[in-house]
Amino acid sequence: GSHGLEILHLKYVDDELGSDPSRDGLAPEPLRPGSSHERVLTGVAASLPPGPFSVDIPTGPSQVTRVACPLAPPRLEGMKVVGDANVPASKLSFVVDSSTEFDPAERLALDHRLVVAFPPEGAVIADLGLRHHNIAAWYRGMGQINRIQGVWEPDWVGIDFLVYRSGPAGFSVLWDERGEVIRHIIDFNKLVLDDS
Repeated sequence: GSHGLEILHLKYVDDELGSDPSRDGLAPEPLRPGSSHERVLTGVAASLPPGPFSVDIPTGPSQVTRVACPLAPPRLEGMKVVGDANVPASKLSFVVDSSTEFDPAERLALDHRLVVAFPPEGAVIADLGLRHHNIAAWYRGMGQINRIQGVWEPDWVGIDFLVYRSGPAGFSVLWDERGEVIRHIIDFNKLVLDDS
């Protein structure tokens, strides 16, 4: 990511009572509708206020803190394991509405802003048209942006969540802030842990 190494833990939540452990981890597929929730996020930058939904954030060995979440289940939650200047460790980076899958061609046609990635070597333009045929699934969601370093007062903004068929990146988060002339994309690779 643009602020150094970003490591996330992905957790699939199918209802407000908790997660489905078989869907947790760093492999977000498949995300399929299976709930009565029919929230559809439309438009280029869907903006939702925090709803009556919640997320349990571990704060100690046997403690959790419940925080507001803008999306109802079923959802995929991306929590920071290693934090950065925008989102500290143990905070939600984003949530994805997994009840509705979008057509990648339609989503690409809706927004023609420049997409930029910020790898350690510097800014790079990301041509989503070249990725189009490798996108297996496209979802919408909300991500947290903390505008003042050192003070945790985040805003929820729209995101697109892209899952790939193959390649080095397993998925990408495409930030969709209203009023911005560019969009920021972060590509995530699966972290392979050595058992030795």
